[in-house]
Amino acid sequence: MHIDKDVIDAHNKELLAAHRRKLAGMSETLTDPMIGKLIEFEVAIPSWALGTGGTRFGRFTGGGDPRSLEEKIEDIGLLHALNRSSGAISLGAPSSTVRAVIWRRICAPCWATCEPPTTGMSTGSI
Repeated sequence: MHIDKDVIDAHNKELLAAHRRKLAGMSETLTDPMIGKLIEFEVAIPSWALGTGGTRFGRFTGGGDPRSLEEKIEDIGLLHALNRSSGAISLGAPSSTVRAVIWRRICAPCWATCEPPTTGMSTGSI
């Protein structure tokens, strides 16, 4: 799914004045270092958390669920575009799968004649 940046900006613009009023009201309590920590705060979205749901007995998918790791990465990109605090992924996938996805999405377009790496990448690389 893709949401145009202009749509996000327009939505945020509508809420900005109220946000600034609330922040001004808290300015006596919040210090610059505290605000800096809030700006730096980031949540790693777990890849297994995307979709409509499931239990230990099975997955019960609905329309629009991500069907692959690539689609999960795209969905997390959308979350990050909306909240600017979830630019990290906690992958619940074997590292070989992660390497293959990284290779197809990032490396292969640039180095079409090379082979995928077998070492040097980990889930921490994302």
